[in-house]
Amino acid sequence: MKLVDFIICDDIRTEINNKVSLIGVYDDAINFVTQEKAANFWPKGIRLGIFIRLDFVDLEEQNEIGKLVIESTINGEPNLRMEQPLDTKEQKNSLLRRMSISVVFNQISIPKTGDMVLTLSVYNKNNEIMDKFYYPGDIKIAEIIAK
Repeated sequence: MKLVDFIICDDIRTEINNKVSLIGVYDDAINFVTQEKAANFWPKGIRLGIFIRLDFVDLEEQNEIGKLVIESTINGEPNLRMEQPLDTKEQKNSLLRRMSISVVFNQISIPKTGDMVLTLSVYNKNNEIMDKFYYPGDIKIAEIIAK
């Protein structure tokens, strides 16, 4: 399997004809703009969408997937873990060479400024890791004081 896209944003919506709209796409930073009175008050909440696409050369490899795990750390400390079982056998007739994964977290607590690392781990049906993908580079968590 090969990572095609690993995108973080504010929201993900499914449009007519199964098109996907990504709203508020982040690059390498998440900036919290706060008034001076509210500065340095942590944790802060954020809505976060994660959009991932994987390509498969061999569809049998896709059939072996048992679960997906998305995790994040901030400054090396665990911050988020989402585990999703996946039963591809039920979807066997509709399997394509590309798998799209969309997850929206309505409220994630960001404990402080620093570096966020996002990962996607793919496990087989025996709970053995098949592959692990990293968001390309750290995501800087920063606070900007509005004047």
